[in-house]
Amino acid sequence: MNLFRLILVSSVILLGQLRGCTDKDRPQSYEVGEAYDLYSAILPNTTGLLIRDQTRTRDFCLSPLDQQAAQALDSAIKNYHELNDKPWHLERRFVGARDYELLPEEELDSTFDKGVSGNESRKGWESFFKRHPASGGWVEFSAVGFNESKTIAVVYIGYHCGSSCEGGEFKAMEKNNGKWQLLTGKGKWHHCIWLVTDHTV
Repeated sequence: MNLFRLILVSSVILLGQLRGCTDKDRPQSYEVGEAYDLYSAILPNTTGLLIRDQTRTRDFCLSPLDQQAAQALDSAIKNYHELNDKPWHLERRFVGARDYELLPEEELDSTFDKGVSGNESRKGWESFFKRHPASGGWVEFSAVGFNESKTIAVVYIGYHCGSSCEGGEFKAMEKNNGKWQLLTGKGKWHHCIWLVTDHTV
């Protein structure tokens, strides 16, 4: 094998290894159709909506407060924790006639290299709103935790709208007559909401 062929073969092998590393690091596509039905049921009803294309979660307040709620929610919460130990890549499968775009994680990483909240994020937000003036920010979802029959679910939805404008909540949902709605009448649980309301960018 001459020197040119040796260099060429080595380059091909190296590129293949680098591509393999990239594919390995990329989050797996989230392909649970029922989850997109649920997301669509809780999406804000607004135009220019941006949805982060990778799942995110928070680790607080996800627990039943009585035996009835535990019986209804425990399996969905267990599934939630199992799924959300890593990010998933969301697909364009949100149903309904909503005006939305998926917001690439790479764009957020490059725009908000100093984080998405606090004074150090202000320049990032200025740059973000120049590119997305009609968006008002973005929403993000966790992967959905379902019970075995996919009739009860828990999900996190977060909102980011400025350096001091963000919030989020866990929702417990139930499927009735083919439609997802807030879970009621099955005990008590932490319906946690966090919110920062200063809208200064």
